[in-house]
Amino acid sequence: MRALEPCLRDRVTQERLDAVALAFRLVAATHAQRDLVRDYWPRNFAIGRPEPGMLAYDAFMEREVVEPVRNLILRLAPVPGRPSSADADGRGDLIELAQLYLLAADGFRLVRGSRIVPLLRDELGQELFSRVDRYRRHITEALHEADHPDVPAMVRDLMMMEIIRFVLDTLRHEKLSRDIGFMWRSFARRALARATEAVEQYLSRRDLMSRYGANSILAEIEDLSTLVTQILEGDREAASRESGNAFLRDLGAEAVQRFLDGLVAVVRIALEEGLPGHHDPLLDGQSTADRVRRVIRLMTFAERITGRAPASIAGDQAGRIRALLQDLSDQAQRQAATPGSQALLAAKDLIALHDLARQFRWHDDAATLADRLVRLAPITREKSA
Repeated sequence: MRALEPCLRDRVTQERLDAVALAFRLVAATHAQRDLVRDYWPRNFAIGRPEPGMLAYDAFMEREVVEPVRNLILRLAPVPGRPSSADADGRGDLIELAQLYLLAADGFRLVRGSRIVPLLRDELGQELFSRVDRYRRHITEALHEADHPDVPAMVRDLMMMEIIRFVLDTLRHEKLSRDIGFMWRSFARRALARATEAVEQYLSRRDLMSRYGANSILAEIEDLSTLVTQILEGDREAASRESGNAFLRDLGAEAVQRFLDGLVAVVRIALEEGLPGHHDPLLDGQSTADRVRRVIRLMTFAERITGRAPASIAGDQAGRIRALLQDLSDQAQRQAATPGSQALLAAKDLIALHDLARQFRWHDDAATLADRLVRLAPITREKSA
């Protein structure tokens, strides 16, 4: 209890875990010397008549060790709609507490054998998994809402699920951890389907009543791709598979291709809207650099989920996108010569376009843009001054 008390009062550290583990070994050694384990206990367990000293040990362990640690874990573990108790307490040792809980279960194992250890882990694991299921309902409902989903809130929910998953991994609940992986891949499929639906709706109704300009729909796709990226980062099981692209395989080639076809079409339209004569009232305040940066992030996402180069993803549209890149760079070059701060804006546009050319592996275009930036540098310094 002297070893355990600092863990309960303050926080769990590796040094304190080692002290608790040593204490349990000493307890087990003491019982072994008294022949309670080696001789008497196994024989009486077989006929269902435990020795009274063991019952007292059980009650003590349950009341003074297992329950306090279990209650701390449940208090600090995330719960939907509740502020994090871990932040409020300033502990930040939830994983270490799970390790301490295993040590407490091992305290039974060292003295009593291994029969009770799975029961202790299963009880806590199921209670934690019920919280995961509540997060699942939150995310599922958000992904099926008619309006724009609250992606930052979903990402926060995923982070909380990941924390619980770490605890379950620590408690050696491989099945429950795998179940969370299945949930995450289901979210990923729905998020990509939601992005595809938004793109196809925009392409079929390109007017003010559709609520979207090209940049707005790119923003929604980017939000959903952020969610999918978060899932990819968290789903360690899918990432560790050796053969093929696990994420692409789970989504299905047809669903991914539908998303890519729509994405490339919107990318082309978004770049076109940066040219004269393509102004959209919904795009006021959006610079070419902003749109191009968003395109880069989305093409990076597309490249990641397919393992293909952006030019291959763009397919027949690659030539048109390259021509638009060249037109936009010519426009930025002309803007640099105009009075005021246009040189600075043009430089930002050229930098973004240079990055886009490099992403598509259009090395000649990237070299041309780099040369233009070098020649533009003195002008931008003069305008800045």
